[in-house]
Amino acid sequence: LYGFLGAILLVSTPLVASYLNQVMLEVPAIAMGLLTIAAYRRLATNEDAVRLREGILFAVVAAAAAYTKQTIVFVYAAIACDVLVNHRGLLRQRRFYIALIVVVVLLLPLGWFTLVFGKANLEQSFGNDKSFAFSVHPPDRWTMEAWTLYPRLLTSLLNPFVALLGLAGLAYACINRSFLRSNCIWVAWIVTWYVLFSYFLNKQDRYAVLWLPGWVAVAIALLRQITERFHIRTWAPVAITAAVATINSGQIRANQDPGFSGMRAVIAPLITVGSGNIAYFGEHRQLFVPIIRQEDHARRVYTLQGDDIVNATGSLKNAAYQYQINYLLIERDKTTGADLESLIRQLRGDSQFAQISVGTVYSQQKPILIEVYRYSGPVAARMAPIPLKSKLLSEGAQRRLN
Repeated sequence: LYGFLGAILLVSTPLVASYLNQVMLEVPAIAMGLLTIAAYRRLATNEDAVRLREGILFAVVAAAAAYTKQTIVFVYAAIACDVLVNHRGLLRQRRFYIALIVVVVLLLPLGWFTLVFGKANLEQSFGNDKSFAFSVHPPDRWTMEAWTLYPRLLTSLLNPFVALLGLAGLAYACINRSFLRSNCIWVAWIVTWYVLFSYFLNKQDRYAVLWLPGWVAVAIALLRQITERFHIRTWAPVAITAAVATINSGQIRANQDPGFSGMRAVIAPLITVGSGNIAYFGEHRQLFVPIIRQEDHARRVYTLQGDDIVNATGSLKNAAYQYQINYLLIERDKTTGADLESLIRQLRGDSQFAQISVGTVYSQQKPILIEVYRYSGPVAARMAPIPLKSKLLSEGAQRRLN
């Protein structure tokens, strides 16, 4: 019952709900983190005689969680804390170490890929160059502002009642050893997330989505403790949960993102039999990708960042040739990494590029004017490799990547 109540509180939290309908990995990462804990608990039930298949299952699920979203690795530290507090018998089991070795082996490709291609991600997390950070004004790492940022935001990230109940549960765990042992993994979830993400240079409330399950779990654990200790009827926590979820639902409706509209009308006519790739000049390429995927059932159309491929090839025509471009989409209000007027002059001064339409899409109810051009020149028989260095990064970030 209490697990179900916790799930309702978590899913109804406005910050979490806002990512249920976005192409982001916070919610899948939460699911995989919880699944990793479930696999660990199954393993820990037989800590004096670990079964190899349960160890391998734990290893596979734990590695899959990191492949879902790398920052979920703080769950590994939370599990380590629980092992030390509740299941030290695992440390005497050879098969437990085999499971850990399997986790490491499975994570080696991900580690290699991150080190080679994830320089920007590593810099915005562990580095000191603020040009990599998506935060508007990220605080310096070793400052009080940086290490109190997320605690100060807690009551705005989570329902205030749940946040206060979670804080009370955290305080209670400090004075009640039994409560701490029973909920060690959730207390450790809160603490390990806080340490990792407070250390990260880049800070956003989006990252706190991964913090909230720990708070909800501790809050529900304390609610259960109070209910059972004072012999309160079961309907009371159910009523409390229903009330909080109702309040959360009202906030979800009030804060519902109007989203993006008008994209299908621009994209659908471009996806025809034999159509080539699309070069997008602007800041909202990712908004078109889901529509293209829905229209392009054969999976033969790529949407490429226009300024990236132009910089990679030296000219617009070379980019169109080497990357098998058929259409170019250009945001007239502003483009990123390419001079708009120079780009338009190139397009209008070459007979192989023809404007075929002008459309308007809406980003959070703000209009974005899109010009569509068709390229009718020759294309390469084989598409060139897609560049991994993006001019979307700031100049400081680009210098470091180079």
